[in-house]
Amino acid sequence: MRKNLLVLALFVLIQIMAYSQKANMNFYTANEEKFFLVINGIQQNEIPMSNIHLTNMPAPVMYSVRVKFANSNIPVIDDRVTVQPDMEKTWIIQPKLRNANSPNAYAIKAMGEIAIENENYLNTIQ
Repeated sequence: MRKNLLVLALFVLIQIMAYSQKANMNFYTANEEKFFLVINGIQQNEIPMSNIHLTNMPAPVMYSVRVKFANSNIPVIDDRVTVQPDMEKTWIIQPKLRNANSPNAYAIKAMGEIAIENENYLNTIQ
């Protein structure tokens, strides 16, 4: 009996680990400024781009995000973003309102999220 319970518990644990929940993330700039995206210390693109789409990211998780612009006159942005399971979330990287302290400052702003319907959806956007 004990052996059966152990086998059942192991089977359930394997099933839970195999079904990890995922999310998609989109980052783009308002004026098509090219940038490098670093998520949790890992650079996501080799060349600067103005629109970056990431798929199958573990969720729910809070990610540390760093945006480094190709234009060195724009300061680096450090922020945190969260994603929920089975969702695709989009952020815009845009200039903040101008002020004397940081005339070239940018910010990351969440634009919205939609549900990822099924696995076929994941295969069509890659």
